[in-house]
Amino acid sequence: MSSENWSKLSKLGPEYYKLTLDNVTEKYQTRKNFLHLCFNDNDENLIGIDSKGSVYLFEYFSTGWSFVCLGTIGQSTFVSYSPIAKCEILVGQTTTDVKILKLSHESLTQFCTLKGHKISPTCITYYNNYCLTCSLKEAVIWNLQTGDKIHQLRLDTSHLKKSIISSNGLIAVLYKNNTIQLWKFNDFNNDKKIILNDYNMTNAKDLIFVENGRCMIVCGGGGGGVGKKNILIFETKTWTVTMAIELAGITSSPRRIQLLEPTLDSGLKKILIILFDNGNLKLLDLSTNKFIPIIDKIFDGIRKFCLSPQGQWIAAIQFDGSITINAINQIIKITKKNNKSVENIKSSSSSHRVDEHLECIRQQVNEQLTKNRLLPILKEFKEYPERHRPRIWKSLLNLPDNRKACLELTDKIADDMKPEILKDLNLTDKSKGTILSLTVEKLVCLCPLLSQASFIPELIFPYLIVFKNDSLAAFEMSLTIIMNFCKNWFEYHPLPPINILGIIENILMEVDPELLGYYCQINVTSSEYAWPLLRTTLSEVLTANEWLILWDHILSYGKPSFLLFSIVAYEICLKNIIFRLLKNKQDAQHFFRTPGQVGVYDIIKIAQKLDANVSKRNHPSRYLLDEFEFLPENGPYPPFLMNEFPKFLISDQENISKLQKLQAEEVLVKQKNLEAKKRAEKKMINDEIERFSKEIHNQRLKELQKCYNEQLKLTKLSLENERDEYQRITLTENIEQHKTANKNDKKKTKKSFQELQKNVDKLEDEVQSFLGSLKTSRK
Repeated sequence: MSSENWSKLSKLGPEYYKLTLDNVTEKYQTRKNFLHLCFNDNDENLIGIDSKGSVYLFEYFSTGWSFVCLGTIGQSTFVSYSPIAKCEILVGQTTTDVKILKLSHESLTQFCTLKGHKISPTCITYYNNYCLTCSLKEAVIWNLQTGDKIHQLRLDTSHLKKSIISSNGLIAVLYKNNTIQLWKFNDFNNDKKIILNDYNMTNAKDLIFVENGRCMIVCGGGGGGVGKKNILIFETKTWTVTMAIELAGITSSPRRIQLLEPTLDSGLKKILIILFDNGNLKLLDLSTNKFIPIIDKIFDGIRKFCLSPQGQWIAAIQFDGSITINAINQIIKITKKNNKSVENIKSSSSSHRVDEHLECIRQQVNEQLTKNRLLPILKEFKEYPERHRPRIWKSLLNLPDNRKACLELTDKIADDMKPEILKDLNLTDKSKGTILSLTVEKLVCLCPLLSQASFIPELIFPYLIVFKNDSLAAFEMSLTIIMNFCKNWFEYHPLPPINILGIIENILMEVDPELLGYYCQINVTSSEYAWPLLRTTLSEVLTANEWLILWDHILSYGKPSFLLFSIVAYEICLKNIIFRLLKNKQDAQHFFRTPGQVGVYDIIKIAQKLDANVSKRNHPSRYLLDEFEFLPENGPYPPFLMNEFPKFLISDQENISKLQKLQAEEVLVKQKNLEAKKRAEKKMINDEIERFSKEIHNQRLKELQKCYNEQLKLTKLSLENERDEYQRITLTENIEQHKTANKNDKKKTKKSFQELQKNVDKLEDEVQSFLGSLKTSRK
């Protein structure tokens, strides 16, 4: 294209350019406002489309940005460069088609069309050679190499807002009802849903994948309430929230977001670019949780923006339809020169430094959530609000949110570390299984002897569900529960905690000797009627809501012994059913792993009476420390359970090493034995198959020989019959021939006789004639 067709953008400052279509209306006969923008991969080209459908190519030269109009393609809904062909762009049309246009010949005449949408597509994202286009009612996946429509997602078409696909094949669909639906590419039968209301976010408006699909960022309105979140960052492996941000003092809601990767930010961490409903564009430094100050209002009145892939430029469409292009490095320089105070941001993330303002608010919240204030609420309403229960439990247990200690502990976990107690763990929800696995690994890293406690996963799993959105709190909760409720369980390890079960048995003997006597009568011990309840903290026999209510009371009373009283109370409530159904150990083992029909408030009421009325002789407080121990606010997590295990396990490290070696050797021997058994079984099966095959073969040979002999006999008999028949036929033919020959001979003889007779007669006539002539001559 000749240089005379290019026009320069107005330069308003260092690396700051602007184009207003009013300046070129007469020349290009265009409308006044731009609608869509997109950079190419090298950050040096930009495609823009205006409201009339005219396409503009922008290019960066040494003298600055210039542009040229390529032609008109019709009204469009989006524009994007193709990832597989640098000279192609994809343009969504109001006609519901998606055009793939070639720019190699500086024209818009060469294109192909993707047809499949019923209404106009509004956005496009890419994954390898595929793209996902989304409209307000459908999401379609295309093969860019072939132009084929390979899949259409099954969606709730009445609430669809946006759908995207990440560079590693994760698909996310945002609905108007504040729900995100997720799939993996080529696994469309299995989906996952995230309810953003559960994370305190309302009116979600945009979502993006970053870090090659390892994280997903969602933005939305806070709804005006205290504690409402504007930004959520999910880790896509476990779908847990790693950062939740509330933008303090911001009256407008975030509408669009993009992440600036830390390549050209002059030492800054990642920057989140946020466009608000009021048209303001702000840069959020995620490392400091502060907005980067922008002077001269260069980012005000913006309708849409686009960030170049390498982070060099940011282009924006203003409310007046003009385009501005700014260099990111110039914005960073402005920030360094104007080191002013910036707006604070309140964040509940555990992945960044907590500012003083947020810390002050948390302290105030903790002051309000003291036990003295919470107990009247519990007494009045019988339970804590489900929405606030995690926050209340954290306050009751003084969980420190010690992220530094948790990270240090995580760093110590080996990549190939997987405790033996997790080998047989199978959960249908893989995300929950991952969280459970990571939590157990941290616990084992902190206390290696827990790797031999097979009950740990089922013990801590319910607490992980309560803190499903806060993995750090889930770990600290599990650690606190083990420290306070389980520290005396290991004196007889690997046997059940006979000492604790003995306390339960003593309580039962005092309050209900009839029930204990029945257990003795059917040979059921505390290992059958108490240990299954204790090792699961009653989570298997109560519904989820009942279990949460029970633990509201246990944690509020602050007495570990209340769990033991609750177990006894549960059995007293089911006393009549136990008498009727339990006849032996097998019945007891099944009964105490099955949900029972009993009210949780009845259990709590009886447990409170037991706590108040059981004699000091049998009260657990006589044998156990009946006060909560809390984790330290700072520093590493303390070692625990070092004195509770049998001494031979903890005093002699050599024995521990030998035990571990023996266990490893035992596993190896078992594997070898299993392999040997498999080989022997395989050989035996092969030998049996071979023997059986030989028998079958020999039997078939015998049958074949028999059949052959019979066939041979039949063949011989048939042959003899054929021979006899042949001889008979031959004899008959000979007889017939002989008869015929005889007839012929008779005819010939008769004829010869007749001829001879004629000859004789003739001769006689001749003789007579001769004699007559002689007589005549003599006369």
